[in-house]
Amino acid sequence: MSADEYLRGTADTIILNDFIRITVIIALAFTVSVPAQQTGIAYRVQFSGVEDGKLEARLRALSDSVGQQDTRSRSLFQLRRRAERDEVTLMKGLKAEGFYAAMLSFTLEDDGGVTIVRFLIDPGPQYRFASIVIDFEDKPENFVGTFQKVPPKVLISGELAWAQEVVDAEQALLRHLREEGYRFAESIGREVIVEHSTFTMDVTYHLNAGPLTRFGMVQVSGLEGVKEEVVLAEVPWKLGDQYKESLLERLRKRLYETGLFSVVRLRPAESLDDSEKLPINIELTERDKRTIWSGVEYFTDEGIGTGLGWEHRNLRGLGHRLTLEARFSETRLQGKSEYRMRNFHRSDQTLRLGIEGGRYRPEAFSQDYGRVSALIDRPLREKLTGSLGIALKISEVEQFDETDSFTLVSLPAELLWDGSDRPLNATSGFKVRVRSEPFVDPIEQDTSFMKSSITTNYYLPLVKEGKLVIATRLMLGAIVGESVNGVPADERFYAGGGGSIRGYTFQTVGPLNGDEPTGGGSKIEIAVEIRYRMSEHLGVVAFVDAGSAFTSSLPDFGEELLFGAGLGLRYFSPIGPLRLDVALPLDRRDGIDESFQLYLSIGQAF
Repeated sequence: MSADEYLRGTADTIILNDFIRITVIIALAFTVSVPAQQTGIAYRVQFSGVEDGKLEARLRALSDSVGQQDTRSRSLFQLRRRAERDEVTLMKGLKAEGFYAAMLSFTLEDDGGVTIVRFLIDPGPQYRFASIVIDFEDKPENFVGTFQKVPPKVLISGELAWAQEVVDAEQALLRHLREEGYRFAESIGREVIVEHSTFTMDVTYHLNAGPLTRFGMVQVSGLEGVKEEVVLAEVPWKLGDQYKESLLERLRKRLYETGLFSVVRLRPAESLDDSEKLPINIELTERDKRTIWSGVEYFTDEGIGTGLGWEHRNLRGLGHRLTLEARFSETRLQGKSEYRMRNFHRSDQTLRLGIEGGRYRPEAFSQDYGRVSALIDRPLREKLTGSLGIALKISEVEQFDETDSFTLVSLPAELLWDGSDRPLNATSGFKVRVRSEPFVDPIEQDTSFMKSSITTNYYLPLVKEGKLVIATRLMLGAIVGESVNGVPADERFYAGGGGSIRGYTFQTVGPLNGDEPTGGGSKIEIAVEIRYRMSEHLGVVAFVDAGSAFTSSLPDFGEELLFGAGLGLRYFSPIGPLRLDVALPLDRRDGIDESFQLYLSIGQAF
């Protein structure tokens, strides 16, 4: 036998032996694991002595035995060890609920081949807070009485002594101190004494308030194209004002709202400066000052449309914003420009100068127009914003082969109360928008009217994290001062379409001349959606819409409303939800309405 033949034979033998070894090991592992699954101990967990169903549910959620009872235990020893660990965990849970005299044990009982793990619990009385003391180590005894208001989460004598409340109250006290000017407030310990004879708990907080702090110099770093004066104009305090922690959060929010920065870090100094004030360091990272965007939408009744936009957020380094937009569709050719100046004459006021114009050819009318406007926006209180301005609109409007020219001066006003959690995909909260705009034609002096509307949206989450939400919308509109025929056709109210009553042809739900819409002097729209988010990127929607436009100046609730219903698909992208809705007209009218309508756009319907 040659050396090569010998080596090949030896290698083949080694490979064969290794294969047999691996096969035997796999077979043994399989034969061992299968009986283990079959001969393991099946068990159930029961709680005895707990009459409060909600308390039992919270305890079950803590139990490792409950969490694994669908899997057989390998042995009684393992099952006992698991129950012993649960004893410790459940006792901590009972104390956290205020049951500081609770007694707990467990038994393992055989029940016809199934082991019962029975936790025997005597919760005892639920303790309550008695003495609550706030002790400032560095202040006189009457210092606590100088607080301007009581922290909302401070403990109250007589309330249930939940353990987490003790911790939450301490954090609330520290936040309150920092809001009252004591930036360096800190806890140096707390004493908790449980009195078993009276079933009460005494709590003493030991705090250091530190010195009363005032705002010092503001230092800004990280700027490249933005001038420092733009940042300083957003600061909501003056040098020497008493420190207030919420003002830092307000500044952070305002700096992000400028659209100029991708990162905002506010770092108060670790100590006071020589003038006994607290310097504030603002560290910024600028974002790209220009943005180009585009979008596409498709509605069965309006056809395909596209939009293009360009924005510059830092003209002349002053944070002034210029936006240019263009929209093209089968019925619309429109251009729009807006110049926005923050902090116009006061720190919380924004000036918006706008100019727009174009051609619009829906079924109801034909319009060529140009419009200029100047508006001032100002926050009136938290979540409430007001807007007031003046506008000039020159238009030529054709309807039913009659063409009229208008020169309208108006005073647009708006109030927006926005309590929703997100602008493009709200899952909780509400939004109320009230608009009113008086119009007058200084050339044709017999034309003057007031156009007003109120729109309310409400979002009710049915489960946590907004996966299942009921969304509702109600819109009421009215025009007073002129009959509907005295109002330009492009300023009347119309209903029907993707942003109105889905399932019906655009603008056709209301007064008609044959099968052509004339527009109304008032309008009502109602919508209800059930939104379910199936995964990170996909969601489904079921909806019902109703409403109509009316000839009268106020909505006529006695007239019949038209209903539409349908289903939708949502794809949640980084820029917002992409919407695909299919809607049916439930009150279909022959010769006017199609059997269904399809809508594709960006953002939720409302």
